[in-house]
Amino acid sequence: MRAFLHLLAALDRRDVEVLVIFGTSLSAWITGIQMRRKIKKELGRNATDADLSSIDTWMRVEEAEREKPQ
Repeated sequence: MRAFLHLLAALDRRDVEVLVIFGTSLSAWITGIQMRRKIKKELGRNATDADLSSIDTWMRVEEAEREKPQ
């Protein structure tokens, strides 16, 4: 763990920026896959790119999940 912290401390600003962009991109990609699966499961249709950026679609998916009997 200590070696990892020293490695992080040795990085310059540009390296940190690249790591942050990479981490954010990976997180967004995973969230997109998860949301596509939820839309397919809960709404019964394939998700479009517009669905992934639509708060209305996300709210409909959440509502459908809540209404589901447990």
